[in-house]
Amino acid sequence: MHRKLIILIISVLTLFQVKGQTPEEFQSILNQFNADSISRTVHDLAAFQNRFCNNTPQGNRAVAEYLVQRLREYGIENAHVDSFQYVGNTWATGQIDRYFYNVKGEILGNSNSLDQYIIGAHLDAISINDYWMLTPTAPGADDNASGCAVFVEIARIFHENNLQPAHKIIFMGWDAEEIGLVGSYNDAAIRNGLGESSYTTVLNNDMVANQPDNLPYKIDLYQYDNAIELHEVGTDILEQYTTITPNFPDDNNTMRERSDSWAYSQAGCKAIFAIEHYFTGYYHTEQDLPQYLNYDFAKEVAKYNFALLFHYCIADLNTLGEHLPELSESIQLYPNPVHSQCYIRSSTDNSIQNVTILDLSGKVIFQSTDNEFETVHPLDLSFLPHGLFMIKIDTNQGTVYKKIIKQ
Repeated sequence: MHRKLIILIISVLTLFQVKGQTPEEFQSILNQFNADSISRTVHDLAAFQNRFCNNTPQGNRAVAEYLVQRLREYGIENAHVDSFQYVGNTWATGQIDRYFYNVKGEILGNSNSLDQYIIGAHLDAISINDYWMLTPTAPGADDNASGCAVFVEIARIFHENNLQPAHKIIFMGWDAEEIGLVGSYNDAAIRNGLGESSYTTVLNNDMVANQPDNLPYKIDLYQYDNAIELHEVGTDILEQYTTITPNFPDDNNTMRERSDSWAYSQAGCKAIFAIEHYFTGYYHTEQDLPQYLNYDFAKEVAKYNFALLFHYCIADLNTLGEHLPELSESIQLYPNPVHSQCYIRSSTDNSIQNVTILDLSGKVIFQSTDNEFETVHPLDLSFLPHGLFMIKIDTNQGTVYKKIIKQ
């Protein structure tokens, strides 16, 4: 029993450890992004030959199931195909009544925050000839297997580093983008109906792998009117943590309406949209093939997206590594072990803002509703059973985790 208890305590401490809390640790995570890993996803998606959403009665179900399998491979067990019926008239199909297939998978946040962050890309493709007729194949390597490869790679990094975000992160593949943002409009409408729009942020990547080797890496970054701060943070991250220079196109009101982030922005969500600056010459053709892409560039795009998620969901990159030893030492929890009541003492310049009690699985058992804390804050634990628990203490300088034994 003694050995099992030691293993359990070590496991709990590992669960609640926030990785990447110093600049060196964060950079070591960025160094794990892999161009070959991204290439694998692009090649797999292009191998479907034709991802036009209305190509067969089955549409893109198999494509969606592939992406679900990849997300589950990286620990996102709740990943699933989110099928929905669409009745309407589009420029490429005329009148249709059929099912389309979005992909959805989530990493739950370890706080009670309602904020959620969608990292997504459209999974369908289209290829047309000079007469605007559909062609037999639509490999869609750049448009948009590259965007899907970005979110799959980010799922891998989260899984392999056991990263636990404070807010929910949602991985999405949108179907039927090429005929009018159908998949994203459907999901955005559902979230709007549930009242989620005001706390949903969308990171959209559409065509992010065409980049000449002999030219400086550049990407076009599109801003939406209600997400100026998000655009500013994205710009800073590109400049500081990637080899890509952000570009801000003059046609902001045209291109930003042509990709899935537009559907979400219209529903009231915050959104940002990244697309290659050097636009592919194989756009919507059968020559949009994996061999023409720059996977090192796509890797840098993935790093930019990951850093955005890290900044908003794990640790503020502006203060990364600052005062970490002092922060933990400025909060004291006593007595420990405890029978009924313990106390949290904070330094005068580090005020407590929120206190949460979690069990060994990370489930929230109690969260304070009183945001007016004294320097010494009493905490009644008499309602807890015997065992080991974690106390999450949010302060004005950051978050501290303390383990406590209830006797």
